[in-house]
Formats: sequence, C-alpha cells, structure tokens
Amino acid sequence: MPAPIHVKTLLSCPHCWMEFPTEQILYIAESQDLIGDPKLGDQYSHRFLPLRFDEARCCLR
Repeated sequence: MPAPIHVKTLLSCPHCWMEFPTEQILYIAESQDLIGDPKLGDQYSHRFLPLRFDEARCCLR
C-alpha cells in the first residue's frame, strides 16, 4: 500500500511565484483526446480537478 500523501495548504507557481490554495490548482491533460479548455479555448489542453486516482497515484479523469 502506498504511503499517505501530505498536501500543503499553499503551493507556489514555478513561473510567477504567486501562491495558490491547493483546492484552486487544476491538472492539465496530456492526452491529445482532451484538447479544448472551456476558458482558454479549443487549442489548449483541458484543465481539470482530479477526483479519482489509480494505484500509481496518477489522476483519472
């Protein structure tokens, strides 16, 4: 069984160093099947909040 994950309450953006609460951070899809973001447009990868994970702790959409 994997060890528990300890999540920080604030994380910093590696590009602008702005801090965000962890509940506001979204994952970015890597699959070409998931192109099209509601806010950014059809040419961008879909951003989403993962709610399910597999045994390797990879998020499932």
